[in-house]
Amino acid sequence: MRSQPLTLELPDHESVQTDFVDGGPMLRWRGWGRYYDAFALEAGDVVRFVALGGRRYGVRFIRLNP
Repeated sequence: MRSQPLTLELPDHESVQTDFVDGGPMLRWRGWGRYYDAFALEAGDVVRFVALGGRRYGVRFIRLNP
């Protein structure tokens, strides 16, 4: 069963609509790679989801070792 769709507001102002795979903790959208590269993210860095209301979430990348 598919979960309810939600919208991710990415740091480059792009919006992506996705949902959770089989209602679990994994998002279906698979476009993370270009953002990892663009923001020079490494293992241990954090992706934070900020609730914006109405099933919209802002995505923030936090570098722990700049």
